[in-house]
Formats: sequence, structure tokens, C-alpha cells
Amino acid sequence: MKKIAVLFHDGFEELEALSVVDVMRRAKIECTMVGMDKLEVISSHQIKIAMDRIFDDTIETYDAIVIPGGLPGATNLRDDSRVIKIIQKFN
Repeated sequence: MKKIAVLFHDGFEELEALSVVDVMRRAKIECTMVGMDKLEVISSHQIKIAMDRIFDDTIETYDAIVIPGGLPGATNLRDDSRVIKIIQKFN
């Protein structure tokens, strides 16, 4: 079974992040919501979402990562050196 990780930082756009999780889970694809620093991440519209786990080195065991948009969430992800590093490894 394929494993997908969706990365979350504060300020993410709800639709861009959660629709991916919804579709993947309906398709029976393992989809993990990964908070970069904490288990509760706040969206751009101040909605608190509980994560499945916090980012660590085991992220490399996933088959794909999803980086949702929205501001300032996309900027927060872009500015996180861990995200850049994992994107380079997946590339």
C-alpha cells in the first residue's frame, strides 16, 4: 500500500490540505497528516486541526509528500529547512 504524508504548518489553507487527505483516505491510501512542529496546527482561518504525527526522519519511508498551499502556511513550509531537505530527497 502506498503511503502519503501531507505536511502542515500554521496558516495552511483548509481546502487545499484537507481535500487531499479526504480523497486519499476514501481511496484507501494511507494518508498521514504531519505537523512540522506540533500535533495541533492552526489554519489560515484559525481552525485547529489535530495531526496524526509530528515530522521526523521517518518521513523518508513515505512514497510521496503533499505540500498544501495557502498563506502564510505555504511560506512557513517554504522557509522550513526540513521541508526543503525532504523535497530534495524525494526529487
